[in-house]
Amino acid sequence: WVAGRPLGGADALAARFAAAGPDGVGDWPGDWALVARRAGDDRLWVAVDAFAGVPLFVRADVATTDPTSLRGPPDREGMRQQLAARFDDPWRTLYDGVWRVPAGHGGALGHPRDLRRIFVPRGGDPNLRAVLQRAVDERLPEGEVWLALSGGLDSSALAACLEGPRLRTTTNAFPGWTADERPFAHAVAARVGAPLVPVDSRGLDPFEVLDLLAPFPPVLVNHHLNLALMAPGRTLFTGFGGDEVVGHGFDVVRQRMAEGRPVRGLLDAVALAARYRHARASFPHELQRWLREAGGAWLRPPTAQQLRERRVARLTHPLLARSREEQILLARSRGTRLEMPFLDPRVAAAVIELPASVCCRRGRTRAHLRTAFAGELPRSILDRTRKADLSQSFHARFHEGLSKRLPLLGAVVEEGLVTASWVDRACDTDPVTRPEVAAELWRAAGIGRFLVSQ
Repeated sequence: WVAGRPLGGADALAARFAAAGPDGVGDWPGDWALVARRAGDDRLWVAVDAFAGVPLFVRADVATTDPTSLRGPPDREGMRQQLAARFDDPWRTLYDGVWRVPAGHGGALGHPRDLRRIFVPRGGDPNLRAVLQRAVDERLPEGEVWLALSGGLDSSALAACLEGPRLRTTTNAFPGWTADERPFAHAVAARVGAPLVPVDSRGLDPFEVLDLLAPFPPVLVNHHLNLALMAPGRTLFTGFGGDEVVGHGFDVVRQRMAEGRPVRGLLDAVALAARYRHARASFPHELQRWLREAGGAWLRPPTAQQLRERRVARLTHPLLARSREEQILLARSRGTRLEMPFLDPRVAAAVIELPASVCCRRGRTRAHLRTAFAGELPRSILDRTRKADLSQSFHARFHEGLSKRLPLLGAVVEEGLVTASWVDRACDTDPVTRPEVAAELWRAAGIGRFLVSQ
C-alpha cells in the first residue's frame, strides 16, 4: 500500500514497472522479485514475493544528488515481523529465494534484458564482467563503490569482475572466527587496488549490521540478499545463490568451533548442505578443503581468558547491551524459538545437568524447569520452552533429535571428507559431548571402534 492505494500482485507490479527501462528494474533467478521505478523526482521500491505476490515492504524516496538521504525501510520492526513470518529457517538467513541457482553460478542484474541470465563466476568471464560493470555504471555513475566481501566463495569472482579506480572494499568476516580467510580477503582487495576495512558483525542482526555500515558510502555493491532487501536504496544486488549457502555453512562450523562444539558444528553444516541440496555439489568438497587447510586450528577449545574477553567485548559493545526483555524481542525478531530459558545462563546450566531419565520422558524437562525456577522466571516463558530449544546440552539434544543427523555424519566420514582422527579430536575437545553420544557417533559412522575421551 502506498498512500492508501493497493499496489497489486507480483505480476501486476512487474508489468507496471517493466516499462520503466534502464532507470530501475531489477530481478534475480529464484522466488523473489525486486522491482523499482524512478519517475521524475519520485523513486518507488517494492520487494515482492514473486510466487505469492506479497509485497515485503514498500518505500518511496526522493531522488537527490545527496545519496546519504537514501536509507532502509523506515519500519524496521514491521520488516522483522514480516521476514520472521515468511521464512522458516533455523539460521534465519534470507537465502531461500536464491538457493535454486546452481552452485557456482550467479546472476548479474542491472537491466531488464539481463534478467534471468546465468553466468559462471570465474573472475575473468568477459560476459559477467561486462554485465556487472554496466550495472555499476548505470546505477552508480560517480563516487566510490564499496564491495562487501563476506569471505564466501563468490567474493573473489565478483571483485575480479569489478576492477576499477572507484572500487573500495569492506568485509563483514568475523574477526577471530575466520582468521584463515583474512589472507584471501586481503588478496582480493589488493587485486582490485582497494583498501580492506573489517567490520565486526558478531552477534548482530542484519539491521544492526546496517548501522555498522552507516559510515561507509550510502550505495553498496553487494551480493547478499538480506542487505539487498533491507537497503535497496543503497544496494546494487548481484545474486550469487549456490555458493552463498556454502559460505554460510562454513560460518556455522566456525561459530560452533569457536564455542568449543565442533561435533555439533559439523552436524549442523551437513544438515544445512542437505537441506539446500548441496550435499553432493560443491559443499562437501569445499568443506573437505577447508578442514584440511584450517579446520585443525579450530578444534582447540577457547581458553578461559579468551572466553572472558569475548564476554567483556559483548557486554561493552554499544549495540549488544540489551536487557532481558530486549533479548527476548531480538530472538523473536530473528524468528528463532530460543526464548529466555535458552538465553539465561542459569537455565542453560540446569538443563546441561539434567539426567537422561528426565530428558527421555515427554514433559519432564518443562516440569523440571518450572520447579527449579519457580518465582524467578515467568511461567509463560517456561511454558514455551521445548527440549529442542535447549540445544546447549548435547546430551538433551541427542535424546531430542540427534539421531536424525547421525546418518549424515556417517556419510561424510565414509566419503572421506573427514578422517577418523578428526572426529577423535572433535569428540575429545567438545566439552558437552557425553560418552554415550560419542559412541553413537562412531557406530553411525561405521568406523567400528569407540574412542571416547573425557
